[in-house]
Amino acid sequence: MASVTAGGQTYSGEITYVNGSNPYYSGILRMPSVNPAASMTTAAKESASSTSVDFTLTSAPTGTWKVYASADATEVMAGVTTALSGNTLTLVSSSGSIEPGYYYVSVTEPNKNESERLKLTVIEVMPILNAEAPMITNNLSTTPVEYHLNDEALPLEVTAEVSDGGTLTYEWFSNTTNSTEGATSLGVTASTFTPSTTTFGTTYYFCVVTNTNNDANNQKTAHTTSNIACIKVVPAEIISATVNIAAPVAGATPQNEAQAEAATNNANFTVTSITWNDALTAGGKFKANQVYTATVTLTSKNNHRFQAATFTPIVAGSASVGLTTTSGDDVGNTVTFTVTYPATGTLEVAGITVKTQPDALSYTSGENLDLTGLMVTITYNDTSTEDVSFDNFSAKGITASPAHGAKMTMAHDNTPIMLACSGFNAYTGNLTVNPSSSKAITAFNFNGLTPNVTGTIDEASKTISLTVPYGTDVTSLVPAITHTGASISPDSGVAQDFTSPVEYTVTAEDGSTQKYTVTVTVAPAPGGGGSGGSGGSGGSGGSTPTPPAPTTAPAPDITVTEVQSELFTNIEDINVEADVNAAFGQPVEVKITDNEESQNEVYRLAGADDEVYPFDISLYSKTSGEKVQPKEGHSVRITLPVPENLLYVKEKVKVVYVRNGKLEILSSQLIEKNGKWYITFEAVHFSPYAFIVSAEPWVNPFSDVKENDWYHSAVRFVAQNGLMVGTGSNTFSPGMTTNRGMIVSILYRLTGSPETLVSTFRDVIPGAYYAKAVAWAQKLGIISGYGNGMFGPEDSISREQMIAILWRYAGSPSADITVLEDFRDAGEISAYAKQAFSWAYSEGIIAGKGNGILDPKGKATRAEVARIIESFIKKVVQ
Repeated sequence: MASVTAGGQTYSGEITYVNGSNPYYSGILRMPSVNPAASMTTAAKESASSTSVDFTLTSAPTGTWKVYASADATEVMAGVTTALSGNTLTLVSSSGSIEPGYYYVSVTEPNKNESERLKLTVIEVMPILNAEAPMITNNLSTTPVEYHLNDEALPLEVTAEVSDGGTLTYEWFSNTTNSTEGATSLGVTASTFTPSTTTFGTTYYFCVVTNTNNDANNQKTAHTTSNIACIKVVPAEIISATVNIAAPVAGATPQNEAQAEAATNNANFTVTSITWNDALTAGGKFKANQVYTATVTLTSKNNHRFQAATFTPIVAGSASVGLTTTSGDDVGNTVTFTVTYPATGTLEVAGITVKTQPDALSYTSGENLDLTGLMVTITYNDTSTEDVSFDNFSAKGITASPAHGAKMTMAHDNTPIMLACSGFNAYTGNLTVNPSSSKAITAFNFNGLTPNVTGTIDEASKTISLTVPYGTDVTSLVPAITHTGASISPDSGVAQDFTSPVEYTVTAEDGSTQKYTVTVTVAPAPGGGGSGGSGGSGGSGGSTPTPPAPTTAPAPDITVTEVQSELFTNIEDINVEADVNAAFGQPVEVKITDNEESQNEVYRLAGADDEVYPFDISLYSKTSGEKVQPKEGHSVRITLPVPENLLYVKEKVKVVYVRNGKLEILSSQLIEKNGKWYITFEAVHFSPYAFIVSAEPWVNPFSDVKENDWYHSAVRFVAQNGLMVGTGSNTFSPGMTTNRGMIVSILYRLTGSPETLVSTFRDVIPGAYYAKAVAWAQKLGIISGYGNGMFGPEDSISREQMIAILWRYAGSPSADITVLEDFRDAGEISAYAKQAFSWAYSEGIIAGKGNGILDPKGKATRAEVARIIESFIKKVVQ
């Protein structure tokens, strides 16, 4: 029920809605003092422009219906009339629409006048009130927002307001299309909503804001929809990454995608393709001196994708990386780029083999080796090959041992020709050398005489005749003999008594012999002659007496009478020669001593970095005992043995002497005789002398030996002194193990590489780089092999084997084995090496490998060998 006061009267009645678009609703109010003739309800008003309002009456009395302007019903409302049709009462406006306000309606029944109207009803027409539509004050952005999978998204927020006092509620919806049609409610009723990023894709979100106003007399709710927000969940982006592809190296196999993938091992992409764009060798290897490029494709994975615009690949060892091309924008997209690498290394020899044997491998001793037909195949570090005939060996750096044209001897029988190139060796088939029947003496001289005496050989009579100067003692002449046989007896260089003819027998290689008879005649004394006899008296006959043999004055000589020096100990190893008559005119004796004053003078004049070995040579008259010097224009040839501790640098030894307050260098020559090395020089002035080995600056040729490496100084020492060489053109390979043949070769060089016999070890190939060294060491008892006729020159040498060899070289000195007790692995040393290890440790040659171990069974690396050899020479040999 509702009530209204109008015209001083209060009316009450039912209020109902009017349908239609015109925002009014109306009601019927009955005066309480008047009983209505019938119940009336409202009827719908059709439109805003409608000029009438219909009311449906429960029971419409008949009569005359009028509309008054006031409750006293004295003035009919102008422009508004009524019409009754059945139970429908219509208010009709003749001037426009029915306006809000009070309308007083009466009915006068038939047969009654107006004053007798029984009914008066007031009708109020009022505006229709709906709930207010919310006004969104903070709306969603329509700009798409991207998140990576499982990122924490920012919340979406919508706020709104109304002025009608209603209550606002929010409801969020999502859709896969950019519309509000077919949306799914998310069940979220707050003003904020946080989108999910757990799955890839694009999702659209919007919010519907509802105002609920229960005070509204029509629609109690009103809705407003927000903007639509676009949220994209995309893979995580790979902006930069390292791809590990092995840089091209001459001779190496190009890396494929599987190998690069294993080396790269990135969780977010796979190396799916590598294409090398440049030509390889026939064997599929990288060429030398070649710039290579590779086209690389990567495929993203594991919820990641490559960023199209700025992905930057990093490839270690490359010269440059080209621009990237990206395909796709989701997980599994690809990126392609080109990598350019620096040029591969220079073309180097990696091995040689014999392709074609020489035309001839069979000779008779004395014939010259002919390498015609020999062809070698060089394999380079890029696996390419080249066939080289022997006439081009020199151009390609190939050497043959024995060389083309070398005279064949029986030592060459059943041995191969060794071919060497850049540290690599190859071997032909074995030579067959048949023994020669040649057995002629081709030269017979007495070189120690002044002047030298050369024999005259009569091949027909097999005789040799020589005339020596007057006064020569023929009872102990030493001949120098050249012959074509295998041996001669007596041997060359052996003193003989030539007072009577001496018979020499030359034995050919085939065992046949030839005898020569050597006759020596002493030249007559210069001048002189016979004396006449006196005649007898009385006519008696007389005879001419035989004159006595002339007495020959001894020729002046020069001899070594005293050696008191640390460098030289054996007078027999020292030889002096001179034209004593012309240079001195008297016999001379030579004394070699160590004079402290003279030594100090030499040290003072020598360079700071020079190794100096001083000695004093003095000449004395055998007659007066006074010091003498050779006359102007004359010299004395002096031959001295090379000291053992200088044999490994014998080529660098210089002979100097003090003259006029400075050191002068004499021209000298190295000679080898009977397995020993000598240095010979012409001396014109006798004063303090010295052997000097000058220090030379070392230019490190090895790329794998750095200045701060612990073995740098040791490598420099062995390289400078010719004891060890590199393993390639610029590598030393410090970590490579050393074999038994190498160690023996180092000691052989240290000793001066003397001539020696052939080794009896069955696995030592004649002509191999270590063959002479092994034979020398075997002869001296430095090595004994494995006891089965084998030495194992190519076997890696253990530390205890190497120390044992050095120990024997040093003379097997005794040592206290208790010095090793502090080492945890001392018990692992073999019995044969215990003394050796004790000696080496006591001498400071080795110091263990740290952690209290000696590692006797460990293999000796080249770096370790260099360090041990350096210590051995400096602390023992020198």
